[in-house]
Amino acid sequence: MSGAGDPEGRWERMKQRLKEYGPQIFFDEELIEGLLFHVLRRQPDRETAVSMKRHFIFLSRLLAASPAELEQFREISRKDAQSLYLAFLLCERAIAERRGKRILSSPARAAAFLAPIFRESPRETSMVVCLRDDLSFMSCHTLFEGTASETKNDPYRAIRCALEEDCGVMLLTHNHPFEPPVPSDSDIYTTGMFLDSLRPLGITLLDHIVIGGEGRYCSFAENGFFREEKEPIREVYWKGRKEVPGAPPQGSEN
Repeated sequence: MSGAGDPEGRWERMKQRLKEYGPQIFFDEELIEGLLFHVLRRQPDRETAVSMKRHFIFLSRLLAASPAELEQFREISRKDAQSLYLAFLLCERAIAERRGKRILSSPARAAAFLAPIFRESPRETSMVVCLRDDLSFMSCHTLFEGTASETKNDPYRAIRCALEEDCGVMLLTHNHPFEPPVPSDSDIYTTGMFLDSLRPLGITLLDHIVIGGEGRYCSFAENGFFREEKEPIREVYWKGRKEVPGAPPQGSEN
Protein backbone atom coordinates (compact mmCIF):
# COMPACT_ATOMS: atom_id res chain seq x y z
CA MET A 1 0.00 0.00 0.00
CA SER A 2 1.97 2.95 -1.27
CA GLY A 3 0.93 6.54 -1.92
CA ALA A 4 -0.47 9.02 0.60
CA GLY A 5 -0.99 6.41 3.29
CA ASP A 6 2.51 5.00 2.89
CA PRO A 7 4.76 7.78 1.60
CA GLU A 8 7.97 5.85 2.21
CA GLY A 9 6.72 2.62 0.67
CA ARG A 10 7.47 0.91 3.99
CA TRP A 11 4.55 -1.51 3.84
CA GLU A 12 5.24 -2.53 0.28
CA ARG A 13 8.72 -3.52 1.41
CA MET A 14 7.26 -5.28 4.43
CA LYS A 15 4.95 -7.34 2.24
CA GLN A 16 7.88 -8.27 0.03
CA ARG A 17 9.89 -9.43 3.05
CA LEU A 18 6.91 -11.45 4.23
CA LYS A 19 6.64 -13.12 0.84
CA GLU A 20 10.36 -13.92 0.66
CA TYR A 21 11.17 -14.91 4.24
CA GLY A 22 7.90 -15.59 6.06
CA PRO A 23 6.52 -14.09 9.31
CA GLN A 24 9.49 -15.17 11.43
CA ILE A 25 11.55 -12.35 9.89
CA PHE A 26 9.64 -9.67 11.84
CA PHE A 27 10.03 -8.42 15.40
CA ASP A 28 6.87 -8.20 17.52
CA GLU A 29 6.94 -4.41 17.28
CA GLU A 30 6.94 -4.59 13.48
CA LEU A 31 3.91 -6.88 13.46
CA ILE A 32 2.05 -4.54 15.81
CA GLU A 33 3.01 -1.58 13.65
CA GLY A 34 1.74 -3.37 10.55
CA LEU A 35 -1.57 -4.13 12.25
CA LEU A 36 -1.95 -0.50 13.31
CA PHE A 37 -1.26 0.62 9.76
CA HIS A 38 -4.20 -1.38 8.44
CA VAL A 39 -6.55 -0.47 11.32
CA LEU A 40 -5.74 3.26 11.37
CA ARG A 41 -5.66 3.46 7.56
CA ARG A 42 -2.58 5.64 7.79
CA GLN A 43 1.07 5.28 8.61
CA PRO A 44 1.32 5.03 12.41
CA ASP A 45 4.04 6.44 14.62
CA ARG A 46 6.46 3.56 15.20
CA GLU A 47 6.80 4.65 18.81
CA THR A 48 3.15 3.68 19.42
CA ALA A 49 3.89 0.07 18.48
CA VAL A 50 7.03 0.07 20.62
CA SER A 51 5.09 1.50 23.58
CA MET A 52 2.41 -1.17 23.28
CA LYS A 53 5.02 -3.91 23.28
CA ARG A 54 6.75 -2.41 26.34
CA HIS A 55 3.45 -1.99 28.19
CA PHE A 56 2.01 -5.47 27.60
CA ILE A 57 5.39 -7.28 27.33
CA PHE A 58 3.72 -10.45 26.02
CA LEU A 59 1.61 -10.62 22.88
CA SER A 60 -0.90 -12.78 24.75
CA ARG A 61 -1.53 -9.87 27.13
CA LEU A 62 -1.95 -7.51 24.20
CA LEU A 63 -4.57 -9.84 22.68
CA ALA A 64 -6.45 -9.79 26.00
CA ALA A 65 -6.46 -5.97 26.23
CA SER A 66 -9.79 -4.19 26.58
CA PRO A 67 -10.82 -1.28 24.34
CA ALA A 68 -10.28 1.08 27.30
CA GLU A 69 -6.68 -0.10 27.68
CA LEU A 70 -6.02 0.32 23.97
CA GLU A 71 -7.39 3.88 23.98
CA GLN A 72 -4.62 4.93 26.37
CA PHE A 73 -2.09 4.85 23.56
CA ARG A 74 -1.42 7.84 21.39
CA GLU A 75 -2.99 7.71 17.92
CA ILE A 76 -5.62 5.13 18.93
CA SER A 77 -9.13 6.56 19.03
CA ARG A 78 -12.18 4.88 20.54
CA LYS A 79 -13.19 3.62 17.09
CA ASP A 80 -9.68 2.31 16.46
CA ALA A 81 -9.69 0.56 19.83
CA GLN A 82 -12.94 -1.21 19.02
CA SER A 83 -11.56 -2.39 15.68
CA LEU A 84 -8.40 -3.72 17.33
CA TYR A 85 -10.45 -5.40 20.05
CA LEU A 86 -12.52 -7.28 17.45
CA ALA A 87 -9.36 -8.40 15.66
CA PHE A 88 -7.81 -9.58 18.95
CA LEU A 89 -11.03 -11.38 19.92
CA LEU A 90 -10.98 -13.29 16.64
CA CYS A 91 -7.35 -14.30 17.25
CA GLU A 92 -8.16 -15.48 20.76
CA ARG A 93 -11.01 -17.65 19.55
CA ALA A 94 -8.82 -19.15 16.82
CA ILE A 95 -6.19 -20.01 19.44
CA ALA A 96 -8.84 -21.60 21.66
CA GLU A 97 -10.04 -23.75 18.77
CA ARG A 98 -6.50 -24.93 18.08
CA ARG A 99 -5.95 -25.85 21.73
CA GLY A 100 -9.19 -27.83 21.75
CA LYS A 101 -8.43 -29.65 18.52
CA ARG A 102 -10.45 -32.75 17.72
CA ILE A 103 -8.41 -35.95 17.54
CA LEU A 104 -9.92 -38.55 15.19
CA SER A 105 -7.84 -41.39 16.57
CA SER A 106 -10.20 -44.26 15.74
CA PRO A 107 -13.02 -45.14 13.34
CA ALA A 108 -15.60 -44.66 16.11
CA ARG A 109 -14.35 -41.15 16.90
CA ALA A 110 -14.19 -40.24 13.24
CA ALA A 111 -17.76 -41.46 12.68
CA ALA A 112 -19.05 -39.55 15.73
CA PHE A 113 -17.42 -36.41 14.37
CA LEU A 114 -18.77 -36.88 10.84
CA ALA A 115 -22.36 -37.94 11.62
CA PRO A 116 -23.63 -34.41 12.49
CA ILE A 117 -22.15 -33.04 9.27
CA PHE A 118 -24.31 -35.40 7.20
CA ARG A 119 -27.42 -35.22 9.41
CA GLU A 120 -29.28 -32.63 7.34
CA SER A 121 -28.18 -33.88 3.92
CA PRO A 122 -30.98 -35.50 1.83
CA ARG A 123 -28.47 -36.56 -0.83
CA GLU A 124 -25.48 -38.80 -0.89
CA THR A 125 -22.49 -36.54 -0.41
CA SER A 126 -18.85 -37.56 -0.57
CA MET A 127 -16.23 -35.68 1.40
CA VAL A 128 -12.56 -35.85 2.19
CA VAL A 129 -11.21 -34.97 5.63
CA CYS A 130 -7.69 -33.61 5.97
CA LEU A 131 -5.83 -34.57 9.16
CA ARG A 132 -2.54 -33.63 10.77
CA ASP A 133 0.05 -36.28 11.58
CA ASP A 134 -1.33 -36.52 15.14
CA LEU A 135 -4.75 -37.37 13.60
CA SER A 136 -6.26 -34.02 14.60
CA PHE A 137 -8.86 -32.46 12.33
CA MET A 138 -7.72 -29.83 9.83
CA SER A 139 -10.55 -29.36 7.34
CA CYS A 140 -13.38 -31.06 5.50
CA HIS A 141 -14.04 -30.68 1.76
CA THR A 142 -17.06 -31.75 -0.28
CA LEU A 143 -16.02 -33.73 -3.33
CA PHE A 144 -19.43 -34.35 -4.87
CA GLU A 145 -23.15 -34.18 -4.12
CA GLY A 146 -25.23 -36.81 -5.85
CA THR A 147 -28.78 -38.14 -5.71
CA ALA A 148 -30.59 -39.68 -2.77
CA SER A 149 -28.88 -43.00 -3.48
CA GLU A 150 -25.76 -42.31 -5.55
CA THR A 151 -22.70 -40.11 -5.55
CA LYS A 152 -19.40 -39.90 -7.42
CA ASN A 153 -15.85 -39.51 -6.22
CA ASP A 154 -12.90 -37.91 -7.96
CA PRO A 155 -9.48 -38.66 -6.40
CA TYR A 156 -7.94 -35.66 -8.15
CA ARG A 157 -10.12 -33.30 -6.15
CA ALA A 158 -8.87 -34.98 -2.98
CA ILE A 159 -5.28 -34.64 -4.17
CA ARG A 160 -5.80 -30.94 -4.79
CA CYS A 161 -7.22 -30.50 -1.29
CA ALA A 162 -4.27 -32.37 0.24
CA LEU A 163 -1.75 -30.22 -1.61
CA GLU A 164 -3.54 -26.97 -0.72
CA GLU A 165 -3.73 -27.95 2.96
CA ASP A 166 -0.23 -29.49 2.99
CA CYS A 167 -1.71 -32.57 4.62
CA GLY A 168 -0.39 -36.11 4.40
CA VAL A 169 -3.28 -37.97 6.06
CA MET A 170 -6.86 -38.17 4.81
CA LEU A 171 -10.20 -39.82 5.50
CA LEU A 172 -12.72 -40.51 2.74
CA THR A 173 -16.38 -40.47 3.77
CA HIS A 174 -19.89 -40.41 2.33
CA ASN A 175 -23.41 -40.93 3.63
CA HIS A 176 -26.37 -43.19 2.93
CA PRO A 177 -29.33 -40.93 3.82
CA PHE A 178 -32.07 -43.55 3.51
CA GLU A 179 -30.19 -46.86 3.51
CA PRO A 180 -28.03 -48.84 5.94
CA PRO A 181 -24.32 -47.90 5.84
CA VAL A 182 -23.40 -51.00 3.84
CA PRO A 183 -20.68 -50.33 1.24
CA SER A 184 -21.62 -51.01 -2.36
CA ASP A 185 -19.35 -52.54 -4.99
CA SER A 186 -18.86 -49.00 -6.28
CA ASP A 187 -17.77 -47.82 -2.81
CA ILE A 188 -15.18 -50.61 -2.67
CA TYR A 189 -13.89 -49.78 -6.14
CA THR A 190 -13.71 -46.07 -5.25
CA THR A 191 -11.68 -46.79 -2.13
CA GLY A 192 -9.13 -48.78 -4.10
CA MET A 193 -8.95 -46.03 -6.70
CA PHE A 194 -8.24 -43.42 -4.02
CA LEU A 195 -5.56 -45.62 -2.46
CA ASP A 196 -3.84 -46.07 -5.81
CA SER A 197 -3.99 -42.33 -6.53
CA LEU A 198 -2.83 -41.04 -3.14
CA ARG A 199 -0.10 -43.59 -2.31
CA PRO A 200 2.47 -42.40 -4.90
CA LEU A 201 2.20 -38.88 -3.45
CA GLY A 202 2.94 -40.05 0.08
CA ILE A 203 -0.61 -39.32 1.26
CA THR A 204 -2.03 -41.85 3.71
CA LEU A 205 -5.70 -42.77 3.28
CA LEU A 206 -6.69 -43.94 6.75
CA ASP A 207 -10.25 -45.02 6.14
CA HIS A 208 -13.43 -44.78 4.11
CA ILE A 209 -16.37 -44.30 6.47
CA VAL A 210 -19.96 -44.73 5.33
CA ILE A 211 -22.40 -42.83 7.57
CA GLY A 212 -25.98 -44.07 7.96
CA GLY A 213 -28.84 -42.99 10.18
CA GLU A 214 -29.18 -43.24 13.96
CA GLY A 215 -25.44 -43.13 14.55
CA ARG A 216 -24.70 -46.21 12.43
CA TYR A 217 -21.56 -46.33 10.35
CA CYS A 218 -19.31 -48.72 8.46
CA SER A 219 -15.54 -48.34 8.56
CA PHE A 220 -13.46 -49.94 5.82
CA ALA A 221 -10.50 -49.98 8.22
CA GLU A 222 -12.44 -51.86 10.91
CA ASN A 223 -13.46 -54.41 8.29
CA GLY A 224 -9.89 -55.14 7.26
CA PHE A 225 -9.74 -53.30 3.95
CA PHE A 226 -6.41 -51.64 4.81
CA ARG A 227 -4.78 -54.50 6.72
CA GLU A 228 -2.12 -55.04 4.08
CA GLU A 229 -0.83 -51.51 4.78
CA LYS A 230 1.75 -51.55 7.60
CA GLU A 231 2.22 -47.82 8.18
CA PRO A 232 2.46 -47.02 11.94
CA ILE A 233 -0.11 -44.24 11.71
CA ARG A 234 -2.65 -46.76 10.44
CA GLU A 235 -2.02 -49.03 13.41
CA VAL A 236 -2.63 -46.10 15.76
CA TYR A 237 -5.92 -45.37 14.03
CA TRP A 238 -7.12 -48.99 13.92
CA LYS A 239 -6.51 -49.49 17.62
CA GLY A 240 -7.49 -45.99 18.74
CA ARG A 241 -4.53 -46.06 21.11
CA LYS A 242 -3.88 -43.42 23.76
CA GLU A 243 -0.35 -43.00 22.43
CA VAL A 244 -1.57 -40.72 19.64
CA PRO A 245 0.15 -37.38 20.39
CA GLY A 246 -2.35 -35.06 22.01
CA ALA A 247 -5.18 -37.61 22.04
CA PRO A 248 -7.50 -37.56 25.09
CA PRO A 249 -8.12 -40.75 27.12
CA GLN A 250 -10.41 -43.27 25.47
CA GLY A 251 -14.07 -42.68 26.21
CA SER A 252 -13.64 -38.97 26.99
CA GLU A 253 -15.13 -36.12 25.04
CA ASN A 254 -12.76 -33.99 22.96
